[in-house]
Amino acid sequence: MKKLGLIFFITFSSITFSQNEIPDDFIFSQIVNEVNISGNISTISNTNTTNKFGGGLGIYHVFLEPSFFNILLGFEYNYTSQYLKYYGEGHTTYRNAIHQLHNFTIPLILRFNVGRKNKVVFELGPYMENTIFNGLGDVHYWSYTYSSISENQKFHIGNGVSGGVLASIGMKIPLKENLKMILRMTYHYGLGYYYQNKTIGNYFPNQYLKLSIGLNWARKYNPTLEKH
Repeated sequence: MKKLGLIFFITFSSITFSQNEIPDDFIFSQIVNEVNISGNISTISNTNTTNKFGGGLGIYHVFLEPSFFNILLGFEYNYTSQYLKYYGEGHTTYRNAIHQLHNFTIPLILRFNVGRKNKVVFELGPYMENTIFNGLGDVHYWSYTYSSISENQKFHIGNGVSGGVLASIGMKIPLKENLKMILRMTYHYGLGYYYQNKTIGNYFPNQYLKLSIGLNWARKYNPTLEKH
């Protein structure tokens, strides 16, 4: 989280305080014109699970700006984690387990802007996500000599690709000419499971909530730039 915060702070400072507006030839504008940093938390609801805080970073290209309707194509890194008191799989049980999820997400977002100066934004769209997952905790099992063994170790290390749907509500606040601050609350609803054991009936969904702050320097297409 500290590294993510430092990256965002450097980006924010260089864009916001070095000049009165974003120049037309700003190096990233043709590729990336919106960035954000977020605080994340899983939203699994049961008595066995405690949701823990994580964080994330996103970069996007915003199409059709400025208008009532935008399309965003982006790339995000989202980290979440969960604490599980106990669960079992056959002759093995896991206690005091921490599940760590590193999600690499490609969203396609439809954004609607409502208002004049300070705009309310609504977003909806699908995403694809590659989740790298590992667990860390106390593993109890029976050895081949039928003795009980308990170890603190990593387990269930793996990754998988799944899809989902996200929805957001937020604010777009102008700071300077062609520079806006974006505040958003986003819910990621994963349609698959980051880990499952069908034989035992263990299913762990990947769903989380994000609170983010970001910068948008997208501008209307200017044909005169093509002459430079």
